[in-house]
Amino acid sequence: MEGAQWDFFLAHAGGDAAAATELFDGLSPRARVFLDSRCLLPGDDWDQELRAAQAASRITVVLISPRTEQAYYQREKVAAALDLARRDPRAHRVVPVYLDAPNAATSTIPYGLRLKHGLDASAPNGLGRVAEQLLATLDRLRGAPLTPERREASARALSRLTGGSTAERLSGLQQVTGVFRPLVNTLLAILVLCLLLIGACALAPGVDAAIDRTLALSILGTLCAGVLMSLMFVFLRSVGLAREIAQSGGAR
Repeated sequence: MEGAQWDFFLAHAGGDAAAATELFDGLSPRARVFLDSRCLLPGDDWDQELRAAQAASRITVVLISPRTEQAYYQREKVAAALDLARRDPRAHRVVPVYLDAPNAATSTIPYGLRLKHGLDASAPNGLGRVAEQLLATLDRLRGAPLTPERREASARALSRLTGGSTAERLSGLQQVTGVFRPLVNTLLAILVLCLLLIGACALAPGVDAAIDRTLALSILGTLCAGVLMSLMFVFLRSVGLAREIAQSGGAR
């Protein structure tokens, strides 16, 4: 859609506002995103502004969850998006994003979206991956290749990751995992908390609590192992994504 005012219009149920905000934060640094809570100004006629913004958007992203079925205004936005797409598929696209397992309850999927290829955000950091997939889709619709700057930045980050000094490696790690930063920060916070609790349990006085202390240490140790595995998965996924970008020479 040439001359579109917005790249993405986010349609969500009221109960999914936090997920919509997270997706907005993942998209907005590199795209023009309309989200009612972020874009409407005090005094705006929200019904008119939402209608105009959606009509001036390239893609309507519909967040689907068990709350969608009862979300009247979201279903109105879905109907409007499908109408825009039917009138001119090249001018408007509709992308379902499943916040829960995509096929868990097909009854919650609004009519007209079941045949649309959707994106799954139910896995850990699912919205981070969805943001990257949506941005890649936008690049392809624009017919624009990844910028040399972005490819060079990814190549530099990978180079620093295998650099000689610790500072270079830490800098490369920070850059490579940038897209997953909220998840990494959360996992690190959980890991630190677990380690503190393990230390507290190990040093707790008293013989009578030995069994409970052993159980607590076992649970906390298992949780730490799970967090470390999640961090490793995020790291490997980040490196893979950075390598794809660095090696890409054409449109996505």
